[in-house]
Amino acid sequence: MTVDELVDALISRADLPDPSVGATSSISPPVTDDTTVPVETWATIHEQLHQDRLPRLDEEGVLEFEPTCGTVDRVGPGPVGQRLRSPAVVGVVSIVLLFVLAVLVTASMYTAVTVTVAATTFAVWFLPAYGVV
Repeated sequence: MTVDELVDALISRADLPDPSVGATSSISPPVTDDTTVPVETWATIHEQLHQDRLPRLDEEGVLEFEPTCGTVDRVGPGPVGQRLRSPAVVGVVSIVLLFVLAVLVTASMYTAVTVTVAATTFAVWFLPAYGVV
């Protein structure tokens, strides 16, 4: 895809109606062609993409941008390391670790209470019988 095609696609997407507004609206979506967008606006978007945003996305590995040819290509799925550091994976791992920590703390609390009750029961029932207390 060329940068020109990308600008055209972005402009046409910007003119699409918001699907959350509702399908019962009687307003028809605007028709986008080259005559409805001022040339200055198109040129500004093209320049921003070509000089700033596309090179930055290329550096981050999101897409492949060839500035001399003016082409933009998609990049396949990233390495496993990037996917493992995604917010969704980090969130799930955090929740699982929190659950495991809660189970361990709860188990240790149950153990402490059980030992305390057993020691108290032993002290109250058996030690007076042997004259220790």
